[in-house]
Amino acid sequence: MNNDNLIEESAAKIIAGKVILFPSDTNWVLGCKISNQHAIDRLIEISNSADFKPVLLMSSLDMLKEYVNEIHPRIETLLIYNKRPLTIIFQEINFPFSPKILENQIAIRIVHDDFCQKLIDKIEQPVLSVSVANKLLPYTLNFSEIDPLFKEKADFICKVHESKLSYGLLSILVSFNQDGELQFIRT
Repeated sequence: MNNDNLIEESAAKIIAGKVILFPSDTNWVLGCKISNQHAIDRLIEISNSADFKPVLLMSSLDMLKEYVNEIHPRIETLLIYNKRPLTIIFQEINFPFSPKILENQIAIRIVHDDFCQKLIDKIEQPVLSVSVANKLLPYTLNFSEIDPLFKEKADFICKVHESKLSYGLLSILVSFNQDGELQFIRT
């Protein structure tokens, strides 16, 4: 199956409220539509984690500007010039819908992977994701390392990049406080 067909099929599953397993720009993740609370509940159930730490994946800076009330110029500069995946913890988010998961802060990453960008653009909204990395490893290097339980419980497996051996480094993780200071949590 070519990438365009896989994007179409993956997007259709997410739009229909399914949870899919797919490679992001950092590692393999489970993801769903951010505006579907049933899908979010299912994502939490599948991830089976008391310490649920989702990342909201967006396709572009323009999409981020739709959902974040104010982006400090330092953050925008980081997003434009940083070549490594960058996850930013935001405190205030402007969503036209109100999923329970977004009560306080949320980690957001603009993906660098072309397939992910096209998938998110096709859905026309961010994708809520959670890593399926082995707790002993910082990230899952390839498809064969994913816990079979995640493969069984996902509604759909997007096998693009299945043979890609490495997704590179973890994303840089930063937060931004009200005083305008960047705090690097993971570099």
